[in-house]
Order: sequence, then C-alpha cells, then structure tokens
Amino acid sequence: MTTINLYQNQPETGAQFKVKGVNSGLIFSIFLIMASIALVGILKASVSYLEKKDNAVQDEIGQAQKGLAGIGSLEMVLDLQDRIKKIKNNLQVAGGKVQKVDVAAVLGNLEKDLNTNITLSSYEYTDGKVIITFNSSNFNDVAHQIQSFKKSGNFSGVSISDIKRTEAGIACKVEMVIKNTNKL
Repeated sequence: MTTINLYQNQPETGAQFKVKGVNSGLIFSIFLIMASIALVGILKASVSYLEKKDNAVQDEIGQAQKGLAGIGSLEMVLDLQDRIKKIKNNLQVAGGKVQKVDVAAVLGNLEKDLNTNITLSSYEYTDGKVIITFNSSNFNDVAHQIQSFKKSGNFSGVSISDIKRTEAGIACKVEMVIKNTNKL
C-alpha cells in the first residue's frame, strides 16, 4: 500500500514572520545610516577643500589689491592735475608769473570811452574780449560811440554783432578786444 503523507506545512506564526521582517528592515536602516554617514563625510571633505581654495583666492586678491594700492593715489594725482588745469585756465600764466586781467581797470576804461547819451545794458568779459550791449536814442549817437571805441587806446577789433530798433530807441551789441589791460 502506498503511504500517503498527510503532513502539511503549518502556516508560519506571526512571531516567525515578524523576525524576518525586522531583519530586512534593520539591514535596510543600517544601509541608509551608513550611506548618510558616507555622504556627510564626502560633503565635509569637499567643503573643506573649497574653503581652502577660497582662502587661497582671497589671498591672491589681497596681494593684487596691495599691488594696485597706488591706483587711489593715481586718481588723486589726476584730480589734482585737473584742478591745476582749471586754475591755469582762470589765470593767465606767462613766464612763470601769474597775470590776471584787472576787470575794474577794464570797466574804468570802458566808462571813460562811453559817450554821455549812451546807456550800457549788458557787459560780458571772456578771454580778453569784451561784449557789451548799449542803448541810445538815435543812430547818430550809436555811430559816435562806435567811433569812440575805435579811436580808444583801450580797445581794438571793435565790431558790431547786432543792432536793432526798440521802443526805447536803438540797442547795439559790440564786441571788442582789450588792448591795454592792467595786469596784476
């Protein structure tokens, strides 16, 4: 007769199943912890390397700035040169001596050369040239005034730049060069 094996595998109990699950979960957790520790170690090493490299670059920049420390003083020298140039433009320097036009003397000479019927309305002085605008009641007085400026020893190159009739009379604009200036 044949024997029949009636033995059946018993289903695993909860305790046995639990042990297998805990073992695989524990192994996975340990693996994750080890991977995290390895990642932290790699990050610390790379951060340390990058900090050293950054410090080296900062040192290079500091050395370059020390080498370029003269740039600030160079800017100050250029600024000083610009200021000296402006001062020289304002003053006339000839032969190492400063010469400046005495504007009061120029105005005094202009006053001497003005006729009695002339009213000065504007005065402009630029680079040895005087531009004046004066008013008169008629053209005859304007002509006498221009003739007076031309005969004057104080002005040369007298030229009319504008003349027009206004309600008050005649307005004339004259440009002339200063001849004899009192230099300081």
